[in-house]
Amino acid sequence: LKAALKSVLHEMDHHYLNDLAAFESCNPSAEHIARQIYARLKGMLPSGIALSEVAVWENDNCCALYSE
Repeated sequence: LKAALKSVLHEMDHHYLNDLAAFESCNPSAEHIARQIYARLKGMLPSGIALSEVAVWENDNCCALYSE
């Protein structure tokens, strides 16, 4: 899971998120970032492993959760 997450985050880290294909049709809000991370991770996990949710923290008191 750590390797998969690292791979997904590497695609976003130190990039201008508005220029990424994942955010062409939506703004890169915490909610949309959580949804994108969830979708990418879900597709990378082995069969039989379920992803329950992704949390993206904006600060110490505020986060966006995404689950299906």
